[in-house]
Amino acid sequence: MATAFLGAKAAYEKAMKVAGGKAPSEDEFIKGFEYLKFESVAGIARLLSQDDLAVVKDRPFDPKIELLCR
Repeated sequence: MATAFLGAKAAYEKAMKVAGGKAPSEDEFIKGFEYLKFESVAGIARLLSQDDLAVVKDRPFDPKIELLCR
């Protein structure tokens, strides 16, 4: 749950930068999730495109990249 919150926060901040520092629209916020990379409680998390809907995590204790869901 914490990873989801941190991901939403990172996507919102990314969308705000694109919107020129203003609150992003719903579509801009959703687009902010594409190719998002952020620090989660379990290491670095990366989201792929909206079409793929996959989450890739780099675990700090395991250098391998694991595909968590597809």
